[in-house]
Amino acid sequence: VMNKCLILKWWWKIMSFVEPPLWLTILKAKYLPTSSPMFALSSGGSQFWHQLVNVRPIFQSLVKFTVRNGKPTRFCLDWCGESTLAVTFPVLFPYCSNPEISIFELSLNNWDLDLRRTLSPEELEDWHHLTTCFPLLSEEEDSMVWPHSASGRFSVKSLYAKLISGSPTSKFKCIWSSRIPPRIKIFLLQAFRGNLPAADQIRKRNGPGSDRCALCGELENTEHIFFRCSLAKFVWCCIRSWLQVAWDPSSFDDLRGLVNGLFGNSKRVFWVGFAAICWSLWTTRNKFTIEHIFPANPVSCLFKANVFLQHWRLLTKEADLEAFDDMVSKMRSTASSLLRHSRTTS
Repeated sequence: VMNKCLILKWWWKIMSFVEPPLWLTILKAKYLPTSSPMFALSSGGSQFWHQLVNVRPIFQSLVKFTVRNGKPTRFCLDWCGESTLAVTFPVLFPYCSNPEISIFELSLNNWDLDLRRTLSPEELEDWHHLTTCFPLLSEEEDSMVWPHSASGRFSVKSLYAKLISGSPTSKFKCIWSSRIPPRIKIFLLQAFRGNLPAADQIRKRNGPGSDRCALCGELENTEHIFFRCSLAKFVWCCIRSWLQVAWDPSSFDDLRGLVNGLFGNSKRVFWVGFAAICWSLWTTRNKFTIEHIFPANPVSCLFKANVFLQHWRLLTKEADLEAFDDMVSKMRSTASSLLRHSRTTS
């Protein structure tokens, strides 16, 4: 569902630019030199273009068009006041020989809808009522409204909620509301669901490699990587020290219950810090699993997380900056202290 949402976001970009950027100019020149993007065919296109065309009906069913020149708006399926012709005139709709016709194309045909058969007197009344609704066209481009958010602007979050038939579950609210980059939110969502390509998932798909952790030799799944691996246990020792808690979670569900004891900016900042640590653990794990490059010192995982946090600082709410900076300072101080200690004892 999330992949579909991210692909659908491209349709909003394609249809909402008044002055198209270079990439959209190239796209239009290649795939739609004479037609609206809403009617372009997928034949002869790239894999990316095929994916776009495949999800286009979903986009058309969810967006609302404000008709001006009528070029991207389908007469039967996208327009008719607050609803569509297919809904408002259910008797007439089955008789339309071309339900995909645009309002602009229909106006060029002098509003001749080309019905499949002659209408009965009752159906003719519906037709006369429909003709009074024909829009007045102009030279301006049609505009779009996203009816699934209060602002009328597209968002992946509102689309995801719509596609799963409800609001985003509160189970993942901690992810959606965190001030972290979008790709890290997707990464955490997959981690919470156990869908990352850890060894157990690769084995299920008959992929190559062992089902054991390359670092500690235990069976590897998503929760092993972030809670049970020796590298993860080292990181959790540091987290307990920073927060002055006795937490020892073995799963994301355990962690969610523990974090519910935090409030306000402490809770918000924790999830940002946890995201950075998870991303650091994951990228480090990929290094030693795929490239066989093992960390010289587990402390490097903390330094890497600290770098991520510094990059994400601009996303942080002003009210949370003090707590955020305190977390970054503790992480850096702990990492530096442990590194010095390891050097003096080696």
